[in-house]
Order: sequence, then structure tokens, then C-alpha cells
Amino acid sequence: MTKSAYFFVITVFLLSLFLHFIAIDYPKEAVFDEVHFGKFVSGYLTGEYFFDIHPPLGKLMIAGMGKLAGFAPGFDFKTIGEQYPNNQYIWLRLLPALFGSLLIPLIFFLTFRLSRSIWAALLAAIFMVFENALLVQSKFILIDSFLLFFGFAAIYFFLESRVFFDEGKWGLWSVIIAGIASGLAISVKWTAISFWGLILMFGFIMLLKKIFTKRGYAGKRKELFRTLVAYLFLLLIPSIIYFVLFAIHFNLLPHKGPGNAYMSERFQKSQSNGFPSRDFMDNFYELNLEMFRSNQRITATHSYGSKWWSWPFMLRPVYYWNKDITVGNNSWYAKIYLIGNPFVWWLSTIAVIYFFVSNMSKGVWFSINQLIKKLMKKSMQVKKKSSDAFMIVFLAIAYLVSFLPFIFIGRVMFLYHYLTALVVAIMITAISLSSTAKPRKLLMGFLVAGTIGGFFVMFPITYGTVLNASWPRSIFWLASWI
Repeated sequence: MTKSAYFFVITVFLLSLFLHFIAIDYPKEAVFDEVHFGKFVSGYLTGEYFFDIHPPLGKLMIAGMGKLAGFAPGFDFKTIGEQYPNNQYIWLRLLPALFGSLLIPLIFFLTFRLSRSIWAALLAAIFMVFENALLVQSKFILIDSFLLFFGFAAIYFFLESRVFFDEGKWGLWSVIIAGIASGLAISVKWTAISFWGLILMFGFIMLLKKIFTKRGYAGKRKELFRTLVAYLFLLLIPSIIYFVLFAIHFNLLPHKGPGNAYMSERFQKSQSNGFPSRDFMDNFYELNLEMFRSNQRITATHSYGSKWWSWPFMLRPVYYWNKDITVGNNSWYAKIYLIGNPFVWWLSTIAVIYFFVSNMSKGVWFSINQLIKKLMKKSMQVKKKSSDAFMIVFLAIAYLVSFLPFIFIGRVMFLYHYLTALVVAIMITAISLSSTAKPRKLLMGFLVAGTIGGFFVMFPITYGTVLNASWPRSIFWLASWI
């Protein structure tokens, strides 16, 4: 890449930091699921056992930052809108905002790795930095920014390893980092298994490819052994990290707390004995089983819950925070919604539909064409470069595995469950719209202007700007948004 490209990456990262950290202290009240994760962070600092349906890493990271900053537990995080007693809560919002900012340059490099197009990478970064939903989800005491960063970092370092891909930049250590990042991602939320599964799937395919490639026997045996070791790393490292983080989790929660009600007498007896190492596997199994069962038992509905099929169309945002202000006959409000940039969101949905329909039709036509040529005993010519074919297949599967599994989840879900698929959709959009070596300036100008315009349209309900009460109808374009 050119120096100007690196200058752009630095600039867009600084812009992302600005957008994430500006008014990070606002509102000085608990926002949406801060009431849950704030309690969990306090639990680590007091040692009182709590129960959560998610693995521990995201909460451990925020608690670690709180510990370093001298955060004193005591605030009850009881209700949304409850005012914080001091400014210590800002430290708990810091790491999610930082990782949300780091995601933008990461997607730039990942898009470039897949497409080898600097224009596609630039466009993906612009879409990402001005995407309102991603911004909101990483401005508060929430853990999704960790999930997204570690998951896409795992994909990037996997693709950049020469062990699996000839065009990769790095060797075995890149695979090790990919394994570590995969382990960290699934230790934040189980939904990150989509990242790990994607890597294992393509790693296995590349391993089979090397097995059936015709090369000299000695060289082939050495390369196969190296690839097999790398694949074992991808299998084992995430599992080890997941186990270790639960060991830390148990060690930090030696005292009885609200989470004990979920656990068996055997588990509680082990806790009273300091969670001895001989009991670890039993405790680990019981806790993970209870996490799974609790996920299955969730039957409560939510007025801002939404179905999986509605997410690509952004039909139902999530109401995060509200403040009504009345002075005499004048009324104002401040509201924060998890809602995306409509230009980016809907454009990405159109692009994904076109991507699948176009490539499926091309694939069917290509197969028929090759069959005819074979029957006519004509030479077969592959029109697509292998790298382009790989990119298409990889992005298609990445989108499907990050979206379709939600079909089988019965409990209430929200728009933020689509964020992983949204990032993949953004990469698909950027690559599709930058398919030529140098896209037209008019098209790029339109895309950038539309992206920035869509961001500022939603700006008031992204940052909770105080507005006149008669104003919101111009923002809520769909009745389902209210």
C-alpha cells in the first residue's frame, strides 16, 4: 500500500477515536444493558459470585480497567436512567470505546487483504466509521466491540498466514495470533463461534488442498506437517484460552452472591472451599451447562425485540436511554437509540442481495458452460482468477454463518445481533462498488456524501442531543422505529 493509504488509515482511526470518545461521559446515567454489565463488573471487584449467560472475558476486561482506575463498587446499577454518583463510570466505558475505534482500521486491512483493492478498503473504512449502530454499541459499558474486534482480527491473521495461503505475509506466528483472537472472541460471547468455525472450515479446506496437490514427496511431507500443526493450533489454542478464563472467573468470585441461586449445592460447596483445582472441570461443566439452559429458558418478550429476518432492513431499532425535560409550556427530550446509518445499512442489504443473486447465477451459468465445453471436448478455461473466486466464497460463507444461525434461536433478540453480519455486508458492499481498478469519482463522491449525510441525520439519537419535542418525526421515518 502507498503512504497515502497509511495516512488515510491513521486519519480515519483518529476520527473514529473522536466520535467514540466525544461526550463519553454523557449521559451520566445508566444506559440500556449497562445495568447488567455494571453489576457484573462490581461483582468481580467485590468477589461476590454472579451469574451471566455469556462467558467472562468482556466483563473481565472492563473490570480490569475499573480496577486499574480505582473504580469503587457500590453503585447498584439497578435501573436504566439511574444517575451515577461520580465520574468513575467513565473508566468502564473506555475499553469498549477503544475497541470500537480499533475495529475501523482492522476492517480496512481485512477488506484490502480479501480484495487487494485500496478503493474497497477505503470505502469500507468510511462506511464503518460513520455507522451509527456500531458507534452506539461501543460507547457504553457493553461487550460487543470486544467480540467484533477479536473475531475479525482472528480472520485477518488467519488469512495473512503463508502456512495456509501462498499470498499471506506472515508465517506460523500469524496462525497462533488467529487462534488466540478466536479464543478471546468466543470467551466474550458464544456467537463468536461463527468466526472460529469459519477459520476451521477454510483451514481444513486448505489442508485438504495441500494433501492433494502434486508436489515432490519430501517437500510435500514437510509442508503438510507444518500445516497440520497450524491447524491443531487453531483447534487447541481457543479451547485453552476459554478454559483459562473460566479459571480466572472462579478465582475472582470466592464469596456467595446473587449467582449462587443458579448453581448446585456441590458447586457452592466447592466455592466455600475456594474453588479447588480438582473441582475445576466439574464447575466448568456445570456453569457452561447452566449458561446454555438459561439461554434456552428465556421466554420474556421485549417491546424493542426483533426477528432475525427484519435486521437487514433495520425495521426495529432498540431504545437505549431517554430524558424528558419540561419547563413551563416548553418540552424537550434527549433519546439514544441503537439504530444504524440508513444509507449504509440499506445499501449494504441491497449489495448483499445483489452479491448472492449475481454470483449464484454466474456460478450456475459457468457450470453449464463448462459441461457443454467438456461434452464438445473443448478446452476448459477458467474465467475467474482463483483469488477472486476465493474472496466471493469466503465472504458469502462469512455472511451466512454470522446471520443464519439466529434462525434457530427462540428467545428474544435485538438488532445488535446483526452487527457481525453487518460488518461482513459492509465489506461486500465496498468490494462490489469498487470492482473496477479505479472507481468513478462521481460514484465515490456520492457514496461518501450519502454515508456522512446518513450519519448526521441519526446523530441526535446516537448521542442523545437535547431537541424540541416536536422534532423527532423527521428522524423516525418508519412507524416501527418509534
